Amino acid sequence: MFPDDAVVDDRGCATCECGQPSGGGCTASLRLYEGPACSSQSEQSGLQFPHDQCVNILPVGHAIAGKAITDLAYVPGSCEASGGAPTGSAVRDVTRAVTFCCLHPFYLIK
Repeated sequence: MFPDDAVVDDRGCATCECGQPSGGGCTASLRLYEGPACSSQSEQSGLQFPHDQCVNILPVGHAIAGKAITDLAYVPGSCEASGGAPTGSAVRDVTRAVTFCCLHPFYLIK
């Protein structure tokens, strides 16, 4: 094991990124009324953006006195994640290397 100052550690992570979002949208309810006070509902249908651009009202020629869009909800999309790969390395710092030489044993003579 090396002391902390004997290691050059430049490890890290690449930047995490997210691609273009897809799959998100909005939902709602379309309510049609026969009276202008929105008291007698004649039809209700669900809407989903970006799929529903037009809604047919049947019967053809049916008079609409009032309308309302209710129950709005956002549906989040998702994105493809990328990046985050490990970078760098941790290596022994050769500039702090120490050399030890082995000598013959030293004997103390009394």
